[in-house]
Amino acid sequence: MERIPTLFSLAKRNAISASVVCPICEEEIESAEHLLVSCSFAQSVWCIIAGWCKVPPIFAFSIRDLLELYRFSCLPTRKAKVFHAVCLATMWCIWKARNSLLFERKPVRHTHGSAGSGHGSNGLEMNLIQVEHISSRKSAARERWIWIGKKVVEKRGY
Repeated sequence: MERIPTLFSLAKRNAISASVVCPICEEEIESAEHLLVSCSFAQSVWCIIAGWCKVPPIFAFSIRDLLELYRFSCLPTRKAKVFHAVCLATMWCIWKARNSLLFERKPVRHTHGSAGSGHGSNGLEMNLIQVEHISSRKSAARERWIWIGKKVVEKRGY
């Protein structure tokens, strides 16, 4: 699973000679498993996602666990598919946050940005709109999403 160009996998390929310590937590070697599963940042993000999706806390020991999580979520089929898409989008957001830190020196954060900013720059909001499209909804209009606190929810519910 070290196909993802983490610092560890790049060092294994002799592509870099820099430190391979996770730039987010600065505690462990940055492998794909660490970045998406065991990094303290990733674990806090998965905790937020579990609460937001109203599923039990997410305890994953590998990327495979995250990829198969929807199968054991006890959700109806359609909601399980949406939950799976949310998990995939979350992994993508963690990867993008890591890249922003490494290449643009933007600090990582697990809030969803300022409510109602209207700039369309919020990655989680845009990914949720994409999830809606993936789940075969008729419309992915931005107006169908509203802010409550720092969470994005659908106006009509599922």
